[in-house]
Amino acid sequence: MRLQKKISALLLGMCLASFTAPAPVQLHTFQLQGDVQVFPLYLINAFPFIEGKVNGQKGKLMFDTGNAHTLSLNNHLLKLPSGKVKGQGFVASGQTFTRMLHDTIASVSLANGLAYRNLLQIESNSFDFLEGITPDCIGQIGFGYVEGYVLKLDYTQRRLTCYRQTPARQASRDYLRGERVLAVLDIETRKHPGNVLAKIRVGGISFICGFDTGQQGTAYLDTATRHHLLAQGVLVPLTEQDGDTTCTLRAVELVRGFKVDLHALDVLSQRNKPLDAALGLTDEPHELHLGYAFLSQFTTVWDAQAGKLYVCAPR
Repeated sequence: MRLQKKISALLLGMCLASFTAPAPVQLHTFQLQGDVQVFPLYLINAFPFIEGKVNGQKGKLMFDTGNAHTLSLNNHLLKLPSGKVKGQGFVASGQTFTRMLHDTIASVSLANGLAYRNLLQIESNSFDFLEGITPDCIGQIGFGYVEGYVLKLDYTQRRLTCYRQTPARQASRDYLRGERVLAVLDIETRKHPGNVLAKIRVGGISFICGFDTGQQGTAYLDTATRHHLLAQGVLVPLTEQDGDTTCTLRAVELVRGFKVDLHALDVLSQRNKPLDAALGLTDEPHELHLGYAFLSQFTTVWDAQAGKLYVCAPR
C-alpha cells in the first residue's frame, strides 16, 4: 500500500491580503480570535501545513478540517510534559492509537503572529505517520480552532484566510470580494461542523461527497458502480500497484451545469463503516471524499454556518 493512501485513510478518521494585526495573547484557550486572520500555507505532498512552535520547538501543523479538535500535538516528535491516558482513538483504516491529555502546554505560536500561553487540557497522540510527509510535523490544527469563521482556502497563493462570521458579514459577504464565483454548493454538516457534505452526481449517479483538507481524494465504488462508470468513460483507472488503484473521474457534476475532472483519486471497493458512523452517513449508497484533487484547482470559500461552499476561479 502506498504511503499517501495510508496517510489519507488515517487522516479521514480523525477539514496575505487583508491581514489584520494579531489578537492579544490568549490564555488557556487555543481558539482563533480577531475579525480577519491570514495564515501562510505550506503545501507538502498535497497536504496544507501552518508553521508554528510548541514550547519553543519549531515545526509544521497540518490544517485538517476532518479533525474536529482545535489542536492535537505529535507526542512522537515533541518533548511534552507528562500526561494521562484519555482513551483510545481510531482512524479510518481501523487502527487505534492512545490519546493523551496534558494539563498544561506552556506556549503555542503560529506563523502569522498569534501566540497562546498556558493552554489547558491539550490532547496529543503519535502522528509518526505524518512525519512521512514532513519530518517536522508537530501536530494538527483541526476545524474546532476556526469554528465560527468563514474559511477561504487558496492553494495557488498558499494561504488560508479566516473571516469571523457576524450578521454584518453575512449580509456583505466581503469574503467574496474580488473573487469570480463559478459555482455555489449547498452543504451540510451532521455530527461535526468541519465535516462538510454535499450531494453531487457522477455519471448520472448521485453521490454524497465530503470535503476534507487532510487527503488527496477517495472514491468508494462497488463493483456495479465501477462497471457503470467505466462503460460511460467517466472512470479512468490510472495505476494499480500492490492492489491499490488510483483513477480519474471525468465530468463530476458538483452543481447543475458545473462539471470538473478529478485526478489521482484512491479507489476503494468497501465503505468504511466507522468513518460513515463518525460522519453521520446512513442510507447514502454512493460516497466520495475530496481533498487536494479538488481544492488545488480552485479557490474555495467554506461558509458552514450558512450552508454554502463557493467555488471560485483560481487567481
